[in-house]
Amino acid sequence: MVNNKEIIKVRRRLAILRKKLEGGDNVSTDQINKINNKFKSYRKLLRPNEKDELLTIVNQEGRFTNLKAPRWLCHLLDLRHMCVHVLLTWYNKSLISFFVLQVRSWNKADFPGCVDISVGGHVVGPINTDPIDSAYREMEEEMGISRQYLANGRLIHVGAYQSSERNSEINFYNTEWREIYTGEIKQDGLNAINFKDKEVAGLYLCPEYNAKHLVNQMILPIASGLQFSLPQYFNNKPACFNNFQG
Repeated sequence: MVNNKEIIKVRRRLAILRKKLEGGDNVSTDQINKINNKFKSYRKLLRPNEKDELLTIVNQEGRFTNLKAPRWLCHLLDLRHMCVHVLLTWYNKSLISFFVLQVRSWNKADFPGCVDISVGGHVVGPINTDPIDSAYREMEEEMGISRQYLANGRLIHVGAYQSSERNSEINFYNTEWREIYTGEIKQDGLNAINFKDKEVAGLYLCPEYNAKHLVNQMILPIASGLQFSLPQYFNNKPACFNNFQG
């Protein structure tokens, strides 16, 4: 049985490691393996409900390194990794554009029950995996729809940025390089949405002309992904759509 004093000592050691490793810029594969073996017995206490997937560490420019670490360890040690964020839009009969946003499951380890981007997830797989492949995969896993339900049959890259979140109460130190994509979902795609992996509790349709106010209001709980990726979408939308050729 682990007591409170032991947990406090573990957290102190982790704080020293986070500072030393500098987001993954100052770490080797051997070090990651040794740290993993040393702290894995505390994993369920420090990061419960965390998945086992291996994440590739990226540098400050969002380029893949040759290093991988378990997801729970990335979130304990603040190791920088890549995610994909997808913002889906839909036009109704009045030609008003809506964002098709998700409400996160209440069982999620972070931001449960919050309104979030349409689709999001970590980039997993071989080093140098194309992030857009992860975006399509996450779209199928979270929304149950494939690219055939998208207008023009594909997603469009909007931009990328680095985001850092820290919550010491839940031992969550999360630095992500976020690649943002957008796509217009067709009517049959909207009808086909289903939540087969149960990570999404429901949908929230927000008119695009109201979306800028969504991240500033104080009534609906908003997840970090939507809070920071939606402004990036609006800042980069003209350039991304000018470069898009259906």
